[in-house]
Amino acid sequence: MLRLSLIAGFTAATVALTSQSVSAVPLSNNALGAAASENNLVTSVQFRYCGRVRQECGFRWGWRTWHYFRCVARRGCA
Repeated sequence: MLRLSLIAGFTAATVALTSQSVSAVPLSNNALGAAASENNLVTSVQFRYCGRVRQECGFRWGWRTWHYFRCVARRGCA
């Protein structure tokens, strides 16, 4: 019984991983350009947000202390 469940688990994992790699379609140049521009926008917004968070945490807890790093990490700017 244990052997059968292990074989079924490996088979299911193989099928799941194979179906993802087979269905992968190469992206067109237009799709790559849209993804790159979106990534730049997200990076730009996050840069401003994280700069403000670092400054606030630094003033509150002191620069480069354990509390500072915890404060920055809790806000997603680690």
